[in-house]
Amino acid sequence: MIKHIGFILLPCLMLLAGCEKQQSIKSICSDTPELCNDLNTDDGWCRNERADVIRSRNEVKDPNIATDLAQYHLLRDFQTYKKCIEKAALVEPIVYKEKKVGRVNALVTAETEIERLEQATANSSEPHLAYYHWRVRGDQAAKARFMAVEDSPALDEPEIALAMASYYFERDSDKTFKLLYRAISNYKNELPPGSIFNSLTTLHLKEKHYEETYIWMHVAKELGNKEVNLRTLERYRTFNDQEKAKLDQHALLLAEKIAEGKFMPADAKFKF
Repeated sequence: MIKHIGFILLPCLMLLAGCEKQQSIKSICSDTPELCNDLNTDDGWCRNERADVIRSRNEVKDPNIATDLAQYHLLRDFQTYKKCIEKAALVEPIVYKEKKVGRVNALVTAETEIERLEQATANSSEPHLAYYHWRVRGDQAAKARFMAVEDSPALDEPEIALAMASYYFERDSDKTFKLLYRAISNYKNELPPGSIFNSLTTLHLKEKHYEETYIWMHVAKELGNKEVNLRTLERYRTFNDQEKAKLDQHALLLAEKIAEGKFMPADAKFKF
């Protein structure tokens, strides 16, 4: 189990109903080569990370998408791409020596673009960007802008609720529980990330809520975390067969609701 929710570069939700019909990378690069030419496009390294950068660059050009959020996506994707291309730049190609030059140039592009985007968005109140500038750059004014979205509809976006939960994790358990349940309830077309269940398990265990700990461990296991071992809870509390059967029933019902996108925060209020 993880100890708490650490800082993450927040993944984006699907922005448009037509996302499934995305323009291909080949098509984007053919139509607008300037979005691709300064990346390592003739190389197999960082293929997925590079594709995300290209799509986000293309997104920034779209007037129908909120500029600050599009810039956040590009900043996030360049950060991920930079981590990959840094490793790639250290590899000496056996045959195509020019590929190393392309990787180094791409790394310079990533570093330059990250710096440019950070400067351009430094004062943004867009929640993703405010969180980024607070957690990555230590900007306390950005922290104030991020915290201003508390109790606002912005928290209906799961990633923002999770970011807020990461702040309250060590400060206010009740608020953290509410934020995590709110985040889960707003995942409708995909499963929530496993880190949510790990965090719920850790926090319930910290609060000595052993029944809830068991339930959320079981939920995590049902939803795909094969590393969960319910017997590890026995060092804190053991349950008899009748108690386990009741807790298992709660867990299976929760897992079903979450998988179907029907979970509501009230579903996490158990009666034992």
